[in-house]
Amino acid sequence: MTQVAVGVDVGGSGIKVAAVDVSTGQLVGPRLRVATPQPSSPDVVVPVIIRTVRRALREAGLIEVDRQEVVQSRLRRYYKLTGLGARRLAEETVRLRRNVTVAGQRLRKLGLSGGAA
Repeated sequence: MTQVAVGVDVGGSGIKVAAVDVSTGQLVGPRLRVATPQPSSPDVVVPVIIRTVRRALREAGLIEVDRQEVVQSRLRRYYKLTGLGARRLAEETVRLRRNVTVAGQRLRKLGLSGGAA
């Protein structure tokens, strides 16, 4: 089972983003770098991070453009999971369900149910 995480490094001059196979540490797509906007306030930097993460997921083959339309003279894109992205999400869902089951069993052994303390 392959777990993919997206790493983001926000620096003063550049923002670096890459999709990584957590189990091996290997990149599953290209390492991307874009300039940090100046001035670098959150309302300017966050949209750049979002666009770059989306690009990293696209280039890793996990998402693709589903459709696009023009709304008020601006292009709007909608994304969907690729077959690979759906498989990775399904694998991660199974892994998380197993973790939840184990956590529930441990809570019951402690006399707790549903996480209530």
